[in-house]
Amino acid sequence: MARGWSLEALALTALGKAQLKHKVRMYERGEVPNITRAMVKNLADALGINRREVPASLQWPEDPETVRANEEKLDEVHRNTEKLVEMLSAQAEALKFKEMLFGLAHNYAEGTPDDFEAAFAGVKRALEVAAEERQRGQLPANTDDAENAVFAQVDALNEAGDLDGGAAVLVEEEARAEASLIRFYDKGIAQAILTRDVDAVVSYELKKLPLEVPDPDGAYAYLYGVFNDWYTRGDLKGLNFDAEVAIVLMRHLVKRFADDQDKKGACLGSLGIALQTLGARESGSETLEEAIGAYREALKVFSRVRAPLDWATTQMNLGNALVALGQRESGTERLEEAIAAYRAALEERTRDRVPLDWARTQVNLGNALATLGQRESGTERLEEAIAA
Repeated sequence: MARGWSLEALALTALGKAQLKHKVRMYERGEVPNITRAMVKNLADALGINRREVPASLQWPEDPETVRANEEKLDEVHRNTEKLVEMLSAQAEALKFKEMLFGLAHNYAEGTPDDFEAAFAGVKRALEVAAEERQRGQLPANTDDAENAVFAQVDALNEAGDLDGGAAVLVEEEARAEASLIRFYDKGIAQAILTRDVDAVVSYELKKLPLEVPDPDGAYAYLYGVFNDWYTRGDLKGLNFDAEVAIVLMRHLVKRFADDQDKKGACLGSLGIALQTLGARESGSETLEEAIGAYREALKVFSRVRAPLDWATTQMNLGNALVALGQRESGTERLEEAIAAYRAALEERTRDRVPLDWARTQVNLGNALATLGQRESGTERLEEAIAA
């Protein structure tokens, strides 16, 4: 059954009775000619299928609240697009990219609807990337002629008896062709920045891997370096797009190196950091929740016995993410979990062993206790914060 559901479970959830599993099978086979949109909605809700994934002829009407929310979001995107165009028109005109500006502004306004500063930074960088690409010029228009010239040169050397010379020409041209292909992929990355296409960037970065690092043993270090480049820009320059690229790339690394516990643990920790950085800028909590999930998965890999300091660092990062989420919620559960994580980290981050890390963890513990103490009626937590 689709998405792991049994017929009985789906019938119970969508139709209200497990005994109607035969009906579900009929729907699945297309044997019900006049299925209602209401029934399609029930089945889609049960299977977690988004309305947009359903054919238009079977889509059910959206509820008024959703329609209103979508309209408000579109209005906000439109306003932000106009504002971005207004603020960056001088730069675009100076670069002769005035016609391009509206498309860039819309892509980034739509991509980060809750963070205008990130959208502004993204469009500004996209204009710079476009200018750099224009300066680099275009690839040769007729590659076939260039290849034919190389082959003719090799044939001439062979006919003259210089077989080694012909082989050397091919080796040289192969290196040149690989460099040209890397340039092609870099052009694709630049274009994906303009269209704000995260998946395309990651795809091109991965295509560059065998050309940049022919030895498979060097793949981890190379890809980690690529991740760091995207993450650092996203972090220091406030570029949400770059942070999103870093996250998707690191998800790939987690899967790629799943059989190596040390690499998998490091990747999960870095994924958590990237998710936390992006989540701190967003109004919702979903990305922060994902960061917490990544840290918890990392703790399953970094056992305290096998890698005590890595385990403690992950506990510290987990505490930070829990505090960030706890500050957005009215309850105390997240803050209490954060305090427990900091205290766990201090069991390995001792003052004698790593004094600076110990001090940082103590400060974070004290801040978490103070925040929690402000929400509780007693003074115990505040006293603990002072002690920390």
